[in-house]
Amino acid sequence: MAFSDLEEIADYKETAVTADGRYSAFLSSMWNLEKDEFEHTLHMCSFVEKEAINLIWKASPAAGARDLQFSPSGNELAILQRTEEGDRVVIYSVADGTTRWIPQLFQNASSLLWDEVGKGFYLVCDAAAAAESPPYSDYWHITKIPERWEWWRKKRIVMHVPASFTENDSPDLVRFAGPGYEYHHSFLSPHGNTLYFVDQVNMIGTLPQLRLRRIHLETKVEGEPIPLPHSFMSTPVPSPSGRYLAYIASRSLETEVSPLLIRSFHHEAMNPAGFQLNAYDTRLYVLDLEDGVLGEYGSQEEISAGTPVGMSAAKQEVYWMNEDSLAYLATKGHQTILARVHRDELFKLDIEVLGHGASRCHSMTSEGKVICVHSENGMPFVPAVFSIHRPVVVLHPDLLAGSGSLEIVWATPQVMDEIPAPGAWLYEPDGMAEAMPGTVPLIVYLYGGAAQLCMAYEDTHQLLAGKGYAVLVINTTGTAGYGRELSDLHVDDWGTLAIPEVLDTVACVRQRYKALHPTQVAVYGGSYGGFLAMRCLTDSKLFQTACSMAGISNLSSYWGAGVYGYQYGLSSLRDRTRPWSDPQRFIRSSPLFLADKVNSPLLLMHGELDGIVPVAESEQMFTALTSMGKEVSLLLFHGEDHGIRSRPKVKLQVRRMLLAWFDKHLRGNEQDWKGYTSGDVDEAIIVE
Repeated sequence: MAFSDLEEIADYKETAVTADGRYSAFLSSMWNLEKDEFEHTLHMCSFVEKEAINLIWKASPAAGARDLQFSPSGNELAILQRTEEGDRVVIYSVADGTTRWIPQLFQNASSLLWDEVGKGFYLVCDAAAAAESPPYSDYWHITKIPERWEWWRKKRIVMHVPASFTENDSPDLVRFAGPGYEYHHSFLSPHGNTLYFVDQVNMIGTLPQLRLRRIHLETKVEGEPIPLPHSFMSTPVPSPSGRYLAYIASRSLETEVSPLLIRSFHHEAMNPAGFQLNAYDTRLYVLDLEDGVLGEYGSQEEISAGTPVGMSAAKQEVYWMNEDSLAYLATKGHQTILARVHRDELFKLDIEVLGHGASRCHSMTSEGKVICVHSENGMPFVPAVFSIHRPVVVLHPDLLAGSGSLEIVWATPQVMDEIPAPGAWLYEPDGMAEAMPGTVPLIVYLYGGAAQLCMAYEDTHQLLAGKGYAVLVINTTGTAGYGRELSDLHVDDWGTLAIPEVLDTVACVRQRYKALHPTQVAVYGGSYGGFLAMRCLTDSKLFQTACSMAGISNLSSYWGAGVYGYQYGLSSLRDRTRPWSDPQRFIRSSPLFLADKVNSPLLLMHGELDGIVPVAESEQMFTALTSMGKEVSLLLFHGEDHGIRSRPKVKLQVRRMLLAWFDKHLRGNEQDWKGYTSGDVDEAIIVE
């Protein structure tokens, strides 16, 4: 794979399918470097027989399209679409792709949901009236931690919007809830008479609090909110009778006490979720709305429920086969699996692996047919179909443009066995099997946070392999997806277990592959993976160079300044540790306080607007290394947030700079690096 191929590969954002399985929709995104924007395409498809799919039409909605939702009849598809003035609801005719839209614009709209008869929508948006939404001010009086976040200060409401209206009339909007702080995961009861949604309330101290709220639609009377013992969760799916709700959520101490939790709906003093264990090690939960019993499933299995956090926005990952049996998507190590459970058997799962890779963006019909996008053996994601009852993945690589059907030599990941780390796989460059011993440089990639990496398409790995590098991806101890015992070792580790495991795994792989160079070894990672990359340099002389992308260098500053720093600490710091309770714990784990031990060149990349890991985390490390005369480069990306990926040119330049840095320090080839860094420091990115 080469840089020129990036414009030919589609990235799939969402899928949707009608309840009867007649139609499906895919929302894809492709790079346009000339316009420097991501071009979205909506593909409408029909099922012609079994797993076969036929393309009916395609359209090009504006950037920001999301929330694909078929109407109950299946004849229309609604989406949210971002404009300069606000968000609007666009409705497509499934038959021919013609459109109409609601004239009312909404601010920060989300959770689009057709009503029970298909005559309108429920959605969440900012409160429109000035009296409900605080006006702009020269200062903010902050009294609670979430109020530091600009989006949290905007009051949110749940609205109903009619889908039919006369040309000159404004829609008749009806408010069902709010103003509040944040609402997620709206869904209807099976009979359509109750609207449910999840409410994230303003936090007491640092603990997240989620509540399930329910409104009777005929009377508009709200029942007592149900507190939930999780720090985050997916959209619940009701059983056929509506008595039970199944969802995927983070584990919590409350669910550690017993497999069954008896919880009164009227219980007010419920301890919130998610500290002293890995909250990213998710599980399936079933809540009995009548008896208040919450069951946790699969706790003894070496899996985590759902798609790993950060891999994609979840669509639907739970399916009720009947009132007593469920199926759900999960991740075992680095692969997507399907698990089946009986509601009364918490510790018995039937597990089947889906292909040789990973899938995401799942949508399900009432009969259990699943559409998704799937990456097989490290190749690009393509549309795919399988059945809950017969989980054999059927790929459709030629259905849509940009599905990876190019004549590219893909580096197929090779799974490593008998290694110290829980999981790892190696991308071999073309010709490595015939290469002379000790001639192929190795680049190690580490996961970003406690959510595991899956063996799925990653353009950076393919680009590096295309340039002759072997790429080793490692999931260390503490990663979700390998069982709760290993997962919980993430708590208070901060590299103590992970770094020796990385070093030993690299040694094992180098012993196995004689073509690998004895000294040309590099490491990189993003976020927590960037932290680990820096710790690899402070703890070892193995790596000739490293790159940290938006990495954490100082645990105490990250804990207090990052948007989610203290929340991540609920899972990664033992016994509710705070900087003042054990300062040495924060010091001995922070790369900043170990900077004098760094003796290899370090590249730091950071978005200047990063709120997840503040840019000061890279600036501090840069200042420390520079003051000691050590080789370090800091790349700040203007207007970029945590992912450094808002525009195609920026995404391309990140990958070019990364490759140029490795070429310089592993191969002694400085030409590209000098070319990228010889101009003014504020020079705009130019694509040749």
